[in-house]
Amino acid sequence: MQLKPDADAPFPRRSQLFRPRLYAAVSNPKALLFYGAFLPQFLDPARSLWLQFAVMAGTFSAIECVVEYLLARMAHRIRPKLERHGKRFNRVCGGAFAAMGVALPMTR
Repeated sequence: MQLKPDADAPFPRRSQLFRPRLYAAVSNPKALLFYGAFLPQFLDPARSLWLQFAVMAGTFSAIECVVEYLLARMAHRIRPKLERHGKRFNRVCGGAFAAMGVALPMTR
């Protein structure tokens, strides 16, 4: 089943699309757990911890924004191909994940 947009509905502004997703991302505890578990091992206790943490978190966030932007651009470019060959692509990816799942218990 494919959902189609209502032709009469106005397209929401970018801020209306961005704001709820930003709130969801900021309130996600996974990021806080990641920063709390991963970044402290790179901090120098002799220097300002908050400044170091802020610089590392800001750097990580900036790189993550660039990566997500590039993924979105790439997805926009390959969308026509996926619309034509999406079912085959899903089957190939599903088969690859199934093969990995079967091979996983066989490794040491």
